[in-house]
Amino acid sequence: MSREKPMVVRLKVGKETFEALCHPHKVTEYRAGKAAIGDVLVDDESVWKNHSRGERWGAKELEAHFQKINVLEILTQIVDKGKAQVSLDETRSCLLFFAAPPARRTNSRRHVACRKMRRLIKSSGKWSTTFTKTTL
Repeated sequence: MSREKPMVVRLKVGKETFEALCHPHKVTEYRAGKAAIGDVLVDDESVWKNHSRGERWGAKELEAHFQKINVLEILTQIVDKGKAQVSLDETRSCLLFFAAPPARRTNSRRHVACRKMRRLIKSSGKWSTTFTKTTL
C-alpha cells in the first residue's frame, strides 16, 4: 500500500486557524455519511496551528476557542465545517461527475457586438456593406 500525503482540513475561527490531518478522499466520504470520523483522521490526538511548521494548539487555547476539552469533538467540528485541501485527482473526478454545460457569456464586448449585428441583419434582411462600428 502506498503512503499518500495527508489532506489538511482548515477551520478559521476569527483570526485563528485550526488544522486537522485526514486521509485523502476520506473527507468527502465522511461528509457524505459513508465513513466514520476515526477512519478519516490520520492523527486523532492533536489539533494543528500550522502543520507544515509543526505547531500544535495547547489544551487551554483549544478550550478558550471551542469551550470543549475533548480533542476528538474539536477535530470532528474542524472536519465538518472546515475547508478541505482537495487533491487534483479528486477535483477532476468531482468535475467529471457534476459536469455541467459551460455558462454562456453575455457580457463580453464581442458577444454583444455579434448579437447587435445579428439583429441588424435580421431586420434588414440582407448584409449591408456600410455596416460600421458606429452602428453598434
